[in-house]
This record gives sequence, structure tokens and C-alpha cells, in this order.
Amino acid sequence: MPRVKRMTHAESIAEGERILAKDHSEAIASGESVRPKPYPTSPISLRLSAPLLESLERLAIKQHRKRAGLIQHILWEYVFAHEGVTTGPKASKTKKTAVHTNGKKVGRPKTRALKA
Repeated sequence: MPRVKRMTHAESIAEGERILAKDHSEAIASGESVRPKPYPTSPISLRLSAPLLESLERLAIKQHRKRAGLIQHILWEYVFAHEGVTTGPKASKTKKTAVHTNGKKVGRPKTRALKA
């Protein structure tokens, strides 16, 4: 396989300028407009007390989820626990994340294999 000559920084800038200088109006006019697909299920409403809603919001933030995703996760876990369901969406385990303090990672240090 032949080696490809790498561009220098100046050559890559010149190539970018050459591409930007071209007329792209034809390609833009022929482009497709993509509309987002609607959600497969209709939305539902649910009334929650203010303390419960705040607690759910805090949990969702800690788990890096949206509140709706957390509520759906909790409901699936409840259904699985009470129906003994073994098929369907798998209940995901919460991901443990490292805590960062002043730019330094805090937590258990990684172990390294010793060279023999």
C-alpha cells in the first residue's frame, strides 16, 4: 500500500480555504429537511408532592439521567420485582462515578499488575 503524504499545517489551511471558496448552493438546495419523529407513546401527567419531586430530581442528577428516565427506571424495577418478569428491558445498574475534588480524583486507586 503506497504511503500518503501528510499535509503540513499551511497546506491543510489552504485546502480548507479552497473548499470554503467553492459554491455549495446546488448541494444545499438539493438537501433534505429531516423532521424529528414523534414519540412512540403519548405523554402522561402525574402529580407528585414537592418534596418527592425534589428528591427525584436530586437522584436523577446524581445518576446523570433525566427525571423522566429515572421515573421510568423506577417503575420498571417495581414491575419486575412484583411480577417476576425475566424478559423485557433490562434494569440497568447505576453507574458509579468518581468524585472530583479540586481537579484531583478521589476514591480507590487503580491497582497495577506487578512485573515479574
